[in-house]
Amino acid sequence: MWFLIALAGILVLGIAFYSVFRVSSRLANTEALSVYDPKAAADFIMSELPSSIALERHEVEFLMRSHLDYLRASGIANQGLADTMAITMAEKTSEPLADENELVDFTLEQLKEAEFEIDVTSVVVVLDLSVQYLVSVGAVGSSVENDTANNS
Repeated sequence: MWFLIALAGILVLGIAFYSVFRVSSRLANTEALSVYDPKAAADFIMSELPSSIALERHEVEFLMRSHLDYLRASGIANQGLADTMAITMAEKTSEPLADENELVDFTLEQLKEAEFEIDVTSVVVVLDLSVQYLVSVGAVGSSVENDTANNS
């Protein structure tokens, strides 16, 4: 009788360790999901904006949306599984890249269409701060561990 209880205990512990190991190894090989919080991003940009740049919050939010639109069009970011535009662009290239000059041109084009009057310097500063926010939340860029592993 004691033998069967001990065997059942060992079996339960074995199944538990196997389950934990399987889930842990799957999570270790899964990229972390980064979530973009527009309010936090706008707060970050507004707080870091130099005093020489006089923009209102709605203008900063427009520039942030333009930045995200560019990232979607490049296949770098998406708005979930239903975002067919971003998924299609991501599948076209093995490693989607964002070009700063294209980003500024794309944003200036959107400003022109929306009839906003924001100077290029302000656009570049806000886009740079937007990139800094994305890096700070881990949404863009590779980790240092990945870079050193690839260089070895």
